Amino acid sequence: MPALTCEVDKTSYLRGETVQITGELTENGKPVAEAEVVLSVISPDPETENKLETVTTDEEGKYESSFTVPDDAIGGSWGIKATALGLSDTATFTLKKEYPNAPKHHEAKKPVNRQHR
Repeated sequence: MPALTCEVDKTSYLRGETVQITGELTENGKPVAEAEVVLSVISPDPETENKLETVTTDEEGKYESSFTVPDDAIGGSWGIKATALGLSDTATFTLKKEYPNAPKHHEAKKPVNRQHR
C-alpha cells in the first residue's frame, strides 16, 4: 500500500519567509523513486488551493521544495498539499498576522528637564 507524507520546517511564518517543504513516497514500506508529486498551496479566507509545482522523488522516495510567503498574504491557517499516486497529505502552518518589517512601537521618552541657571 502506498504512503505519502508532506512536512514543513516550522509551525508558523511571517510574510516574506521561506517555507521548506519535504516529504516521502513509499509503497509497502519501500521508496518510490522518480514519481511525480504535485504540490499545492492552500490559503485561507476564502480557502483557495493553487498549484505550486510538480516535483520528482529521488531514489529514496523523498522530495523537497520551498515556497516564499507573499508580502500581501492573509494571516491565518495555511497548508501545503502533496498529491501522488491517488494519495494526498497536507502540512499546515500559521501565517502570523504581523508584518516582519513593520515599525516597532517604542515608549515615548520622558522630556529632559533642563534648568537654566
